[in-house]
Amino acid sequence: MVKFNPSKRISFIAKRLFFIKIFVIITLTSLSQTTPPLPKLIPASPDAASLGRFGDIPVSYSTGLPEISIPIYQINIGKIQQPISLNYHAGGVRVNDISSSVGIGWSLNAGGVITRSVVGKADETGYLTLPTESDLLANTSAYYGPLYLGSDWEPDVFNFNINGQSGKFYFNKDQSVFQIPLSNNKIEYIPATQTAQGYFKITDVNGLVYLFDKQEWSSTNGTDSYISAWRLSKITDINTQDQIVFNYEQGSDFETIRSDAATFTNTPNCSGSAASFSYNLLQTTLT
Repeated sequence: MVKFNPSKRISFIAKRLFFIKIFVIITLTSLSQTTPPLPKLIPASPDAASLGRFGDIPVSYSTGLPEISIPIYQINIGKIQQPISLNYHAGGVRVNDISSSVGIGWSLNAGGVITRSVVGKADETGYLTLPTESDLLANTSAYYGPLYLGSDWEPDVFNFNINGQSGKFYFNKDQSVFQIPLSNNKIEYIPATQTAQGYFKITDVNGLVYLFDKQEWSSTNGTDSYISAWRLSKITDINTQDQIVFNYEQGSDFETIRSDAATFTNTPNCSGSAASFSYNLLQTTLT
């Protein structure tokens, strides 16, 4: 004779209810998430961007871009040689390109610059910060919101141009620098303090140290401000201590009006085909 044990059935029903409850919670959590905002792309000023473009699309026979340069002068201090020239980038003129102070497509090479195109958020502290396991277990809802809406998932793009050398680099998650293409130049970022903004140092194979600590600022909607370029302020020969110092004057401000529009069509009950999406970008430049 088989005896019925009601405790086993109650335990089985309780397990089913427990799993159903977890499934409902996960479903409601996923449905309650809000669509993330469109990424912010903040360019540098036209003069800085014209120099940074040589790092973005290098001039060489392999890229099919000729070197077009008009020499003006050259500064010689010991082993330091700093040419001053007008350079033209033959990579084409984009529709929304803004002319630099020496003409569209042209750049005045009189030192050097590091430009940065902000993607999402500024990367001075690394472009992706994940919560700890204890934070995740302690407050799941507080974790999902910043993760889905506020985290910076893409690195900013940095371009440098110094003394005939150009290239591109990114910050890794640990704030170290990753160069593209790899080179023997040493690129260092010195973090900001309570009294000074962060800046860059580049040391080349000839023992010349390039200091970039003159900042250019960009902002969106007049609120979020970011450093979009670091200008070269000093070249030092670490062997002889010879130096070239660069001084700058306040230049003109440039304003770009950007309008983003996004349209979403919701599919009821989360079934059927995927939601449709359309996006239009309008941009007008004031000079």
